[in-house]
Amino acid sequence: MSNNQISYSFCESYEDKAVKTSIEKILSSFSDLNEKLKSKKLNILIKPNLLAPRHPDKAVTTHPAVLKAVIEYLKQFDCNITIADSPAGSYSLKVLDKLYNVCEIDKIASGCNLNYDLSDVVVEFPEGKVLKKSLIIKPAIEADFIINVAKLKTHTLTRLTCATKNLFGLMPGVLKYRQHLAMPDIKIFSQMIIDINKYFEGKVFHIVDGIIGMEGEGPSGGEPKFAGALFGGWNPQSLDVLACNIMGMSPDTVPTLIGYKNLENIKLIKFDEIRTYKFNLPPERYKSLPDYIPEFVQNILTEIIVAKPVINRKTCKKCNICVKSCPAEIISMDEKGAYIKSYKTCIKCYCCQEACPHKSIHLSKPLIERVYKIIRKIKTKKS
Repeated sequence: MSNNQISYSFCESYEDKAVKTSIEKILSSFSDLNEKLKSKKLNILIKPNLLAPRHPDKAVTTHPAVLKAVIEYLKQFDCNITIADSPAGSYSLKVLDKLYNVCEIDKIASGCNLNYDLSDVVVEFPEGKVLKKSLIIKPAIEADFIINVAKLKTHTLTRLTCATKNLFGLMPGVLKYRQHLAMPDIKIFSQMIIDINKYFEGKVFHIVDGIIGMEGEGPSGGEPKFAGALFGGWNPQSLDVLACNIMGMSPDTVPTLIGYKNLENIKLIKFDEIRTYKFNLPPERYKSLPDYIPEFVQNILTEIIVAKPVINRKTCKKCNICVKSCPAEIISMDEKGAYIKSYKTCIKCYCCQEACPHKSIHLSKPLIERVYKIIRKIKTKKS
């Protein structure tokens, strides 16, 4: 298996012909992938990023033009194709219907199935370092092969959401929120995501939609950012390293990539010169503190270095989505809108900010960040 290969193509728009050409270049460059696809009649699951029902122009979800190109490529093989994902929050037939409609997935699903199977399977993770057992949506377990079509985005908790984190969506519905509560330490949470990827290794090929990515307070509250990038490969962490280079982000600041190989160790098949962009990046929001530090000191340090979700009650639409998405159950609603009762039990998972469809929740700047900004201004004036 060409495990360390990444194939990259620059694509300047979501115009069907341009996307199709780039996807064909990428997928046809992996001979082992094509051998696998034609070896027998496969049940293939296409797993996009369908975080929430948002229009493709918002850059929150995988663009339908990319999915359409992947589907058309797969049709040359004798296979059955299903599109499936479990969005953030509620996982129901009504939610899936809205998701497929708003994200315009139903417009490109000709010749394949849209998943409406809500069942899940208990899966053992024998090689998992922190995840030993979990529910996984049934379509992923029943599939012979998975094409993971991720979106290039910043993330306020994990800093990057791309190929590796996209498989987190194979956990059903609100279970994802519960995982944040069960694993509030970012290192443990990130290892859990790596454990999921390890389980599906060899069964998944990854593609990244980075034509229009997201910068700022992603994965849903940021702003669209052009990068013109389409790339694919077997190893999700290798793809994420390339994603970091495109976005101007150090891989060492992404918890799922710490200690991972650099771009120089990856075999790059470049159909075009790789273009890099200066994305507006979220700060390193959360640093795990050593256990030997006393708890009261950890609490003080956490207040200094960790951002808090802040709700703008003036723009709050009282939709209750943040209330339902909060694993720690610290958000309440009154006639003025949503509010956080107490930050003492806030686990800083930012699920509320991620789930809010109105961009009414933002992250505060930690004290240490504000102090650093002041010092930097003083130094700039002196120089």
